[in-house]
Amino acid sequence: MLQQRKREGCFMVYPSSKNDGYYLAVCDEFGQVWPYPIKEEDREFSLGGDYRVFPTLKDLVNYFRCSRYGLVTRLRRPFKEAHLAITPGHHYQKSFEIEDDLQEGTKLGNGQFGIVVNATLKTQDVAAKMLHTQDVSDSAEDDFLNEAQTLMRLCHDHIIKLVGVRFSQEPFAIVMEKMPCGNLRQWLKNNEVSDLPYFDVFENIASALKYLERQRYILHRDVAARNVLLNESFHAKLADFGMARYVEDDRYRACKNEKISVKWAAPEVLEEAVYSTKSDVWAFGIFLWEVLSNGQPPYPEKNNREAAIFVKQGKIMDFPSTKGKLNKKTPLEKADLFYDIMKQCWHPLPENRPTSSQLHELVAPAKNYYPVDGTVRQTKLMSKKSNKPLPLVPQTDENHFSNDEKDAASRGPPPPPPKPKHRLPPPFPGTKLVNDAAIYDSDSDSRKSDVLAEENLGEPADEYALDHFELPKVREKQKKKWTPKKFWKK
Repeated sequence: MLQQRKREGCFMVYPSSKNDGYYLAVCDEFGQVWPYPIKEEDREFSLGGDYRVFPTLKDLVNYFRCSRYGLVTRLRRPFKEAHLAITPGHHYQKSFEIEDDLQEGTKLGNGQFGIVVNATLKTQDVAAKMLHTQDVSDSAEDDFLNEAQTLMRLCHDHIIKLVGVRFSQEPFAIVMEKMPCGNLRQWLKNNEVSDLPYFDVFENIASALKYLERQRYILHRDVAARNVLLNESFHAKLADFGMARYVEDDRYRACKNEKISVKWAAPEVLEEAVYSTKSDVWAFGIFLWEVLSNGQPPYPEKNNREAAIFVKQGKIMDFPSTKGKLNKKTPLEKADLFYDIMKQCWHPLPENRPTSSQLHELVAPAKNYYPVDGTVRQTKLMSKKSNKPLPLVPQTDENHFSNDEKDAASRGPPPPPPKPKHRLPPPFPGTKLVNDAAIYDSDSDSRKSDVLAEENLGEPADEYALDHFELPKVREKQKKKWTPKKFWKK
């Protein structure tokens, strides 16, 4: 029955004819059906040899709707709804449906799905992301709906605001507030970074990532200057949630047909196509580099493939050459401060990078230490010419948090998931993950640096021997703590 639907992510749960258990069957992008046994022990359900257990089948299904961990693809639609039209009240809240005429204007740019245009809703100027369903696959339509559903969950001063959606007629539309100054990368091309209150911009985006982390968890997966929008007051907002995923355990493994941004990707993304809030922190470090270089593409002298090799070797970029573009009053310590933050974001081990909350604590106090006039205050944040990582500054301002954030903070961090004893066998054994080395060679600095995830990032061409790369041994070694020598005898 699923093969007749031929829709990626279409699934069904059915009882086994041989025993008392169940099977989860899911359809891949080629229409092939993959059955997975569901085990039931002590009134708890698990999938095959997976260590995760769920109290009900519904909880199991909801988990694999968020992440495909071990499956051929994540679950999208149940069998009965395979060809059900997207309808308000069933797929999303009716209150978000736009009933008034949406007047389309000029094109602003391209989003993860469809195009973004100027538009008018009643008398309000808005931006609308449009999707013509006849030009895209069924899975792209589902992902467009997923982006709308993600934005419906969010309410933060530095995340783009959703005005409404239109799925009752084509083209489908996600309507958002309009940001007059456009995206940050384009603004930097036409202006100098010294004209930008970059401390505020950095703090704005760090606070947005902190908020996403506290939603337990929403992964943006595409933090970059092109996805940061500015209003007339230079308030920055994180936008384009086309690649965003809501997950329950801070881990998302991309499907083989999903795209990634190579030059913004962390090592674990390049090696295993695994995302987390820590991979967003890595991308934030690249974002800092973009802004301070006045909009230059990261790894400017490398194409995508060379940049991937560079990162997998454990190397990081130098501080950008600004060539006098920063304010002349900027003290040297400020550059050291930025680069120290970048290096913490670019630690090869995800667990050693700061969390999004800690990252905000690093960035937020910086503008207080370095006023606009360029004077340097004596603080304990860092010392001159210090090569040591910045200490994490504890957040003591209770008024800085919203009520929702205070409630989330009071619950404390969730316990880490136990290490898996067994991994599910891959549903497509023997698949070579990199098939075309030329995909890496497309030189670009923005959307063109996106490539297919697992299909192109695992085993590379022999001339580069990426599969033989290991991250530097220094990752495994820990610097010994200094201890005073004892000069006395026992």
